Amino acid sequence: MKINLEDIPKNNTILKTFMVTDNKLNNDIYKNISVSISGGSDSDIVLDIITKTVKTEVLKKIKFVFFDTKLEYQATLKHLNYLEKKYNIHIERITPEMSIIETVRKFGQPCFSKNISKKINLMQTKNIEFKNCSTDELCKKHGKVKDVAKWWNDEWSTNKNSQFNISKRRKLKRFLINNPPNFLISDKCCTYTKKIPVKKYYIENNIDIGITGIRKNEGGIRSMSYKNSCFTDKCESNNYVASFRPLWNWTNEDKQIYKDFYKIKHSDCYEVYGMTRTGCAGCPFNLNLKKDLQILEKYEPNVHKAVCNIFKNAYDYIEQYNSFRDLNIRGQKHG
Repeated sequence: MKINLEDIPKNNTILKTFMVTDNKLNNDIYKNISVSISGGSDSDIVLDIITKTVKTEVLKKIKFVFFDTKLEYQATLKHLNYLEKKYNIHIERITPEMSIIETVRKFGQPCFSKNISKKINLMQTKNIEFKNCSTDELCKKHGKVKDVAKWWNDEWSTNKNSQFNISKRRKLKRFLINNPPNFLISDKCCTYTKKIPVKKYYIENNIDIGITGIRKNEGGIRSMSYKNSCFTDKCESNNYVASFRPLWNWTNEDKQIYKDFYKIKHSDCYEVYGMTRTGCAGCPFNLNLKKDLQILEKYEPNVHKAVCNIFKNAYDYIEQYNSFRDLNIRGQKHG
């Protein structure tokens, strides 16, 4: 390990991450290493850890990659240039064969969340009506639709807040019954602009291990797709590539301690705009969508105009749902 233990914050999680990173990368097990750089705060810390830990000869062989969806914050693109200069590295920019605009036109707009979009898309493509109907009845009428039928009827878990039940999103089922979507909804954006390009890149470059900044603390379906560990062996991975997630067990407090100790500078999305998370600009999956769209309009008006055209139906539908949910919750409180 290049860095001295005395130069690491007195934090067990951070110390362990340095030691695990050293153990995983400073050996001859992995010949072709890929590090995904997103321009987000987690990605910044992963990059800093790797440059502080990995031996110079290993660092020279690492491929740093940014998967450009072509719907990015200008602040993110600017930040990539800053990172290249700061760490003296080259970050490859990989563009998808199908852009977000093309994906939306062909498959539908993302709405609410990845899991919800996937389920609604299945209901639309299988011609399942948005009305009360038991799982058995839906399967009898539409065939192999048990997965979405159980989601629709809250049968995946007895936990009301389960990610796999529709009740996780309050009043959503009632809203869909009263206001069925009149446009196509889909989760395919992520598949065609992220998942497929990543897998293709791994294959074409014979990548042995892929490194990302995903954290368990983020929650959601994506974090639940991994076992409760920072590492997935090659034979266990869907991409046939080992997966290393250095920040898997990190909390927001751990991140702040690291940022302050090493004086990490994040992109203007955080430092100037005041965002708490980044990703594809204007993504309808964003839980802070309304606030972040206002920020985008202020700081990057051209990007704001573009996303409002691409995701117009999804934005309107989410706004309609939010009003419906709030009105019904207030109605319940007041009888």
